[in-house]
Amino acid sequence: HLVASISRQTCWLFRDAALAERWTCSTGRPGSPSIPGNYTVQTKLPRAYNAAADFWMPSWLGIYDAGETENGIHGIPYRATNGERLWTDLVGTPITFGCVMLTDDLAQRLYAMADVGMAVTITK
Repeated sequence: HLVASISRQTCWLFRDAALAERWTCSTGRPGSPSIPGNYTVQTKLPRAYNAAADFWMPSWLGIYDAGETENGIHGIPYRATNGERLWTDLVGTPITFGCVMLTDDLAQRLYAMADVGMAVTITK
């Protein structure tokens, strides 16, 4: 179970109801907030494409529908055109378009252990 706090820009990973890890994360920016609630991982992809922003998001775990797209958990996004990494120094700042962003190494670790159906909670 992963819990992401919007106000604290912190994620907590629980295994068997015990706190296993605490990570700094980023949630949605003003105007594109992350939506508090209880979710489950509904899609798992090595990377997902954001057509509106023209970037890829590595280690994608989709957790809820946001209109015609899906918000989720991912690593540092990078431009589709040239591979430029975005927001690398902004983990811990509300910067995404509603997703929960982790550093690439933490996103990869979570991706490796997560299954479709894993519980995810976003809190205020």
